[in-house]
Amino acid sequence: MLCHSASVTETEMMQRVIAILTQAKVTADGLSEDEAFEDLNSDTQLIGQLIRETLDFDSIVVGSNDPQDVANAVADALTERVGLLASCFVAAFVHLASHYDAGDGSSARVLQQFALAWELDESD
Repeated sequence: MLCHSASVTETEMMQRVIAILTQAKVTADGLSEDEAFEDLNSDTQLIGQLIRETLDFDSIVVGSNDPQDVANAVADALTERVGLLASCFVAAFVHLASHYDAGDGSSARVLQQFALAWELDESD
């Protein structure tokens, strides 16, 4: 599939991404007329927790104490994990956008159905 992490499973990551997107939509719907989307501050606690768990560096193994080797190992792990997290957001966005373009109902309903489908697909 598109995303995974040693500490967060692919299904957990996708479920959290969908929860973050759903919360952002609820928050955006609650903005008053004088507030702009720049004022949108979705649940940073959910985002922060997912980032911390995605960027769990406990499993990084460095073969030497050379600062460049350490920097390279951290950069490789960071690139991989952030890329995997971003791929989950991209997959959720593409799925939501395709349903939006087809006129398939509310974004909350589409995200819920996507989360269920993703979980079922993972269990197969």
